[in-house]
Parts: sequence; structure tokens; C-alpha cells
Amino acid sequence: MILSYGSYSFDDNEVSFEWDKQLVLGKTGRATHYQYQCRVTGVKQAATVASLTSKLTSLESAMESNGQDLIFKDNDSNNTVHVATSSSTINGVRAIGGVKYPKGNPGSWGSGSEYTVYRTYQVVFQWEIAANESNLVVYQESIRISGGGPRFVIQETLTGSPVQQQTAQQSKVVAIQQGIAIGYSSYPSFPAFRYSTGYLREELSYQESETPLNFAANTNTNYPIRWKYHYESPIAIGLLTPALPSF
Repeated sequence: MILSYGSYSFDDNEVSFEWDKQLVLGKTGRATHYQYQCRVTGVKQAATVASLTSKLTSLESAMESNGQDLIFKDNDSNNTVHVATSSSTINGVRAIGGVKYPKGNPGSWGSGSEYTVYRTYQVVFQWEIAANESNLVVYQESIRISGGGPRFVIQETLTGSPVQQQTAQQSKVVAIQQGIAIGYSSYPSFPAFRYSTGYLREELSYQESETPLNFAANTNTNYPIRWKYHYESPIAIGLLTPALPSF
């Protein structure tokens, strides 16, 4: 049973490992991606201290290379279920934190035979794969209504107190529909107009997309969009509840 990372192979039966998969939810409550982690614990053995140092140097060098395939093969050299192909991940397979040594160094109390003929080490690999439940990470929309009643102005006078004057019996009704959304692996769709486009002031409205927030190794993530739809009506229009997105 051999575990390999790229071109580097751990010795046969040298390591034990845990393989975890965690579903990650966006702020919409839907799953956006899976986060995987493989925690490896091994014991590197050698006949001499010099040889052990050489093996550990090779191990540390191999773990500094990101974006390699992590594969666990059986005794017939066939892939097991524990395979992480880096190109199929979002940001590549990475040995986060490099190589750690949980036991004492030579000369430390309680270190036993560490770094004489063997050395205990740990490596943690991590990667992410997109989920299919929802692309939406964030979705927030608001609708605001103003106007419709009489319009007054406060007119200052040369002497005495300011005077309130009515300038219109009925003012125009203004509705603002605006929001932001973030798609995990692609731009989400802009929402539909909630009011008649006959009321839409196009010069005051916009749809905007931004560069992804995360430039990943294989697939960029977190694509933001913003929108603002400005409506003006001569008659009253009701306040609508913002529509939920289509997942």
C-alpha cells in the first residue's frame, strides 16, 4: 500500500492517514463546495543519522510543491478510493504547513530515539471541489419606495421664520430595486425587473459585474454582481417583497 504525492512516494506502509470530506455552505444556506483534508502521520527510518537527514530533506522538498496528485494505491498498484487529482480541484492539492515533527528533537528530554534511526513526521494536505447544489454564495436584494404624497418646501424669508409651502399636490413615486449576488464558480444571473419596465429610468439604472474575488489555481471563485433598477411612476405602486433567487 503506497501513498504518493506527485512523483514522491512514501515508503511502503510507512504512513497512516485520515481522509476527511466537509460540505461547505454559502450564506444562502446551500452547499457551494467540498473541502477535503488528508492528515498523514509517518515514521521515516534510516540506518544512520546522515541517511535520515537526507530522506527528510527529500520529503520536505517534495511537500513544498503545490498542485500535485495525491494517490493511495493498493498492493497491486491500483488506485484506491483515496485519490485527489489536482487538476479537478479548485485550487490544487496543497501540503499546508509543510512537514511537521510532533516528537522531540535530539537531546530533548523524553525524545527517546527520535532522529537516531527514525523520525516521526506529519503532513496535512488540503483541497476543494465544487459542489452542484448551488452556485450562489451570497444573494441580497432590497426594494425601497418613496414619494406619492404632497411635496412641501421650507422657504427661508428675508426676515422672520422660514415658511412651509406646498409645491405639488401629489409627487411622483420612486421605487429602487437594488442588490448584490456572488456566484461561487461563475457569475450568477441578474434578477428580473419587479416593476413594469415602462416605469424604468434606464439612465439611473445599471447592472455591474466585478472580477472574481479569489484567483484560484484551476478555477477562479466568488464572482460578484451588483444591480440597481430605478423606477418612477405618476401613480401609486405597491411595495413588493424582494424575490428569492432561483437556485
